Amino acid sequence: MLLFYLCYHYEIMPAAFTPTWMTRQFPCDVISNKTSNTVKFDCKGRHLEEVPEGITSNATHLDLSENFIKSIKDESFSKLTNLTQLNLNWANKSKDGYGCRLLNIPANAFKNLTKIKQLELSGNCLTEIPRNLPHSVETLELEINKISLDKLHDNSFLGLKNITNLFLSKNCYFWNPCGKSVAIMEKPFQILDKLNALNLSYNNLTHVPKGLPQSITILGLDSNKIENISKDDFQGFRRKKIIAWQQTPSFAP
Repeated sequence: MLLFYLCYHYEIMPAAFTPTWMTRQFPCDVISNKTSNTVKFDCKGRHLEEVPEGITSNATHLDLSENFIKSIKDESFSKLTNLTQLNLNWANKSKDGYGCRLLNIPANAFKNLTKIKQLELSGNCLTEIPRNLPHSVETLELEINKISLDKLHDNSFLGLKNITNLFLSKNCYFWNPCGKSVAIMEKPFQILDKLNALNLSYNNLTHVPKGLPQSITILGLDSNKIENISKDDFQGFRRKKIIAWQQTPSFAP
């Protein structure tokens, strides 16, 4: 009787505990690499309307870009505590392929992603920087949104001291108009003392933002409306900078 029970139990266990990602219905590809100790869930361009269930907690990389996901839920990533990269670029793309559509992100959507290093949020018509971003983020992509850079303030990036790469280009330009010139009056980037690359291209900026960290080595400012540069704009910079301009501005003494 005991032998029969063990054989019966052995047979039904695999079927009962088959992970969702192993079923044919699961929409993503899963790639595990023991050498690099990574588990990648590739859900790019799968016509998804929500974050799929069945993504396992050992996932290190998740790509949900180019889908039709309108909203992220508080619990969408709550168990994915090992994620180091999350790609949500164009997560709610337009079905006609033109322009961006708003991706709704609740305040605590990324709360549990304490190991995340790279967070990509471009092309989602976001009007502000998402709240409660994990302190571990090193690369933050927020391009082609509708973020008003003139509303950035000294605490906009509070707690994000580990950011080394920040991409904010194309939040206000001819293909993504905001209908105004943009001036960053406060010093939102000053606290980012590990920042290496900052891209502010295509934003209708009228001047170089104040308080740029001296750690910056790559600065993108092309295709703005900056006409004058003062000697104080880059005062204190010790390292060689790569600064991109579309037109040569005049330099004030």
